[in-house]
Amino acid sequence: ALPILVLTDMPNSPLKPTGAVIKYQLCQMIKRAMAGDVVLFYFSGHGTHQDFWEGPYCKRLEAIVPSDFNLIYSKFKHIYNTAMPKPRFLSFI
Repeated sequence: ALPILVLTDMPNSPLKPTGAVIKYQLCQMIKRAMAGDVVLFYFSGHGTHQDFWEGPYCKRLEAIVPSDFNLIYSKFKHIYNTAMPKPRFLSFI
């Protein structure tokens, strides 16, 4: 079983939920997962979106907002598709 990791912005927290820490820890969880494991990522905080215009078309990207405001867009799909063994189950809540 994978350990439960809690990131919090409380003053005495050893791991703050910055963009870099969240990305690193989530990648580590995905890489440690074994076939048949369930990886659950639960984020309790703010989210946002940003519109990117490509000619006449608009592409909207959603992001979570870490404690350092270093936005995290959905960049984990590549890591998930290449690093996590099959069968694989990853939930983002």
